[in-house]
Amino acid sequence: MSSGQTDAYTGKKVWLITKAQVRYEGTVVKLDKVERAMHLSQVKSFGTEGRKNGQNEIAPRDDIIETVVFKIELVQNFEVVQEDQPYGGEQN
Repeated sequence: MSSGQTDAYTGKKVWLITKAQVRYEGTVVKLDKVERAMHLSQVKSFGTEGRKNGQNEIAPRDDIIETVVFKIELVQNFEVVQEDQPYGGEQN
């Protein structure tokens, strides 16, 4: 990922799904190429939303987490959130 690519995400709202199948949504503060990490602020956890087929599901959280740092290797998928487009990811 080049510096220009990382700068393109800074300030953007994204959702991501971790390898644990938990979806988070927040604003990119920094993409750290050295630490291979994505820093998000104002993060909301939506839990697993049925992606674990009813086994060991993780509930969503009502609170907003100030800052979360995700190691890139633990992120399964992420996408920039469009202003007026709700999350439409697959449940499995």
